[in-house]
Amino acid sequence: KNRESEGVYFVPFMTDGNGVNTATNAPAEDPDIPASGYYGAASRTNGNQVSSNRPTHFSSWARRSIIPDRLATAILNAAGRTSAFISGKAPEIKPSPGGNTPSGP
Repeated sequence: KNRESEGVYFVPFMTDGNGVNTATNAPAEDPDIPASGYYGAASRTNGNQVSSNRPTHFSSWARRSIIPDRLATAILNAAGRTSAFISGKAPEIKPSPGGNTPSGP
């Protein structure tokens, strides 16, 4: 962490874009798949979880998309893109022809 000046970036996988811890594993997101031998949060109870706060349990199966999503967002942020651009709510600002002053699409 904190080595951006050296070109080393930390990509958080368990927090949102504001650094707030995110819930990761609701039972609906982590079903059992008996055919593959995987038993997720759907078959667990408060008695056999690590803690009673079930949504904080991380499951790589249930959250397999979090790694590429967070990595892509980190790359775009490092390239100077905004959250609005990343979420599709703002157009990309392109440099004006012959200069470095940004202009709209």
